[in-house]
Amino acid sequence: MVNVVIISVVVVAVLSFFYHYGKKSHWSLMEKIQGKKIDVSSCETKKVQNILFVDIVAYFKSLSLKKDRDIPFVANLNDEKTKTMFEKHPEASCVLLVGTYNEESDELENMQILVSDTMDDKCSEILKNDAFVVLS
Repeated sequence: MVNVVIISVVVVAVLSFFYHYGKKSHWSLMEKIQGKKIDVSSCETKKVQNILFVDIVAYFKSLSLKKDRDIPFVANLNDEKTKTMFEKHPEASCVLLVGTYNEESDELENMQILVSDTMDDKCSEILKNDAFVVLS
């Protein structure tokens, strides 16, 4: 039980660092994709009972990202700002797009759509003020 609490605290601290550090990269990435119509209908879609932020982090960790090249992001596809950028996505109470932006190729990669009726408090907190959040 103590190990779970310690791991949870460490995960939250690390994620908070990435979130605040990522705000610097947010606008430059948004400028690059703003105005584009990105069809996400071919992205892998996962229906889950509850979208958990720790699962999103685990997904990014599984990708072996390169720090100087890959920028991980999370987008709330139910928000009006992102609905115009990301087309043809599923409808549900909670629809998040997670993926990476490759600075070398200027492409969005590793995109996955998470669909659920609910998301955890950490996801809600991070997406509360902005529908598109850069995590690195």
